Parts: sequence; structure tokens; C-alpha cells
Amino acid sequence: MRSLSSKESERNAAVTTLTECRLFYLDRYDFRRLLRENPDLEETITRIMENRLVQLEAENSTGPQDAV
Repeated sequence: MRSLSSKESERNAAVTTLTECRLFYLDRYDFRRLLRENPDLEETITRIMENRLVQLEAENSTGPQDAV
């Protein structure tokens, strides 16, 4: 959970939805508390992050020779 526990600069993201959505904001403190109070959620998020990192590393390791 390095990215959740390390001090990082703020991040922004643009999102486009296909349907109307209700969004909620959790600051870092509340998010960490949510994870502490819900170990299963923390495990799920950690697993998803690890899988995504593996996927990104695999995509980056293919190099420019794949671009045609």
C-alpha cells in the first residue's frame, strides 16, 4: 500500500461518465480510516493495485518495437 501511505503530491483526474453519477470525496485521513475499519476492502484495493502495477509494467516492458 505504498502509494496510499507515502506522502505524495495531490493528484487530479478528469472523468467522463456514461450516465448520471453521484460522487463522493474522501480526504486522505478519511480514506485511511475507512481502510482500517474495513480490512477486506483494504485487501481488495491492494490486490487491484498490485495487479494493475503488474499490467502496467508488462505494457512498458514491451518497448517501442511493438509500435507499428
